Amino acid sequence: MLMMVTVTVTVHQNSFLRRYFLLSILHRWSENGIILCCVPLKLENFSNYSDEEDMENTQVPGKNTYQIQSFKGNCIVSGCKKLRAIIWRVLDSLVPYIKHIHDTKLLHHQAVQLVKHMCNEAVRLDNTNSSLILKGSFLSAAKYGIDEIVQEILSVFPNAITFKDKGGHTALHLAIMYRHENVFNIINQQSGDYKEFLLQPFGDKKNNILHLAGKLAYQDRLDFVSTALLQVQRELQWYKEVEKFVLPRQREAKNKDEKTPLMVFIEEHSKMITHEEQWMKSMANSCTVVATLIGAVAFAAAITVPGGNNSGGDNAVGSNNALAPTPSPVSNNSTDEGLPIFRKEVAFIVFNVSNALALFSSLSTVVMFLAILISRYATIDFLYTLPNRLIIGLLALFLSVTSMIISFSATLYLVSGQKELILVPLAVLTCLPVTLFVFLQFPLLLNMIKATYVPTIFSSHKSNKKG
Repeated sequence: MLMMVTVTVTVHQNSFLRRYFLLSILHRWSENGIILCCVPLKLENFSNYSDEEDMENTQVPGKNTYQIQSFKGNCIVSGCKKLRAIIWRVLDSLVPYIKHIHDTKLLHHQAVQLVKHMCNEAVRLDNTNSSLILKGSFLSAAKYGIDEIVQEILSVFPNAITFKDKGGHTALHLAIMYRHENVFNIINQQSGDYKEFLLQPFGDKKNNILHLAGKLAYQDRLDFVSTALLQVQRELQWYKEVEKFVLPRQREAKNKDEKTPLMVFIEEHSKMITHEEQWMKSMANSCTVVATLIGAVAFAAAITVPGGNNSGGDNAVGSNNALAPTPSPVSNNSTDEGLPIFRKEVAFIVFNVSNALALFSSLSTVVMFLAILISRYATIDFLYTLPNRLIIGLLALFLSVTSMIISFSATLYLVSGQKELILVPLAVLTCLPVTLFVFLQFPLLLNMIKATYVPTIFSSHKSNKKG
């Protein structure tokens, strides 16, 4: 039985791991895994669903309220399951890609169950035979980021943490090389007595794991983030996290090429950092021009208010006589002279507030993007400093654009005679540019906020240090 399981795992291992890596890409593509999580594991279960239990419940006379409520609950559950089955079968027919996601998810589930059975058989053997059976699966799972298999094997065979591939790489090395944070977290938490072994230099160049973190990640892992800025930030987060794991003396340790881990990081990421510097400067220049134009328009609108001002006479200076209200005797006194005609209108208050927000937020945008332009662009600045400035600048720019559009809409409503019929088209036209801005810029902004401010992707648990 054991040999059959071993042969099966060996034959299907590479195919499964490639499929699982595709699964991780699908998980990222499908809106944070929403489609992947919703797809049922076994569609055939729904088609074979039987109502026998519900029919049995109907034959039992309802002696009390509890039985009636239980029967109603069973009917609701049955109806929901049938409806869900119908929906997924229709989607399966109309969208073939959902069938592909389901097949990949099912393959992953079956492979994990197969490894669990393999582990149950392996624990009955001695260490040598157990290592022979588990080594390939464990290292491949670490390479492809399959944390369930890594966790399962370590739970039954902790010594698997010392396995090495042909290149002398342990599972920790593979997790760092291929940037699999879940596998790194598991090994970090369970390192314990093996930590000294994991921190030993390896390879011909005698690199430690911090040198490994300093090397550029593979392109398929870099593509998991949207822009070069987030790529550099992600690489720095990895470097800083591994830096916490190593001993203090290893942070400045040199390999055979006389390079420290930081020197390796700067050398490996120099092209990416240069490209990101050019991208940020180009974006800062463009956003500065836009913010300056918005500020100029907002300042001009604050001086020439809609409807003009009271001049103390029969007509308002700079106002449209056909639209401006007729000044009353009370409003022609000296206290009203020079004040806006529409100052008591709600739309004018909206204009004032939104115009002020547009002016101040546009100035804030200019300041933040100027700070980006004059930045020194040191490597460490890409971790927090530059992302912070870019996030604040984009938020301020979004606020200034939105405020300017609201201010213009309020002005148009005032000078058009405050007709209610104009409100609906104004609202639609106002939402259009705001929606376009959100659609084009907010994905980048949300990704930066998540990467910068949301708690780290790495586990906060410390490794079990002994000695």
